[in-house]
Amino acid sequence: MGYTWQNDYLLYFNKDWEKHHLDAMAGLSLQANQDKAVNGTVRSFLNDEEHMQVLNAGQRDWRATGGLTRWSMLSYFGNVNYNFMSRYLFSFNMRVDGSSRFGKNNKYGYFPRINGLAYQFGGVHGRCLLDLKLKTTR
Repeated sequence: MGYTWQNDYLLYFNKDWEKHHLDAMAGLSLQANQDKAVNGTVRSFLNDEEHMQVLNAGQRDWRATGGLTRWSMLSYFGNVNYNFMSRYLFSFNMRVDGSSRFGKNNKYGYFPRINGLAYQFGGVHGRCLLDLKLKTTR
């Protein structure tokens, strides 16, 4: 018997000014889990009939075990996309995960990522439409 719950919260931002454009997203995720277990075994039943083989009808090797398992996670994450004149592009992500399963001295993991820097070539040249992007990622 147990439960799991999760709550996610997101916030979006979008802004244009002059030749600049910015999109951003920030989020928070909370998650928790709890499991309970109870087990019992016994041997040497007086009767071999299946409906008579219950825990209190055994004669030896009584064993009862159980346990409780809990864990929780907290995550922060975000994304920023910026462009200037629809030509110079930049994208960045960040995620921070905290967990009760991580070690005592290392409760959080940090995961930054630059998705890319790019320059967008394009335009109409004679009767030909050119759309080309030079992009670098890490």
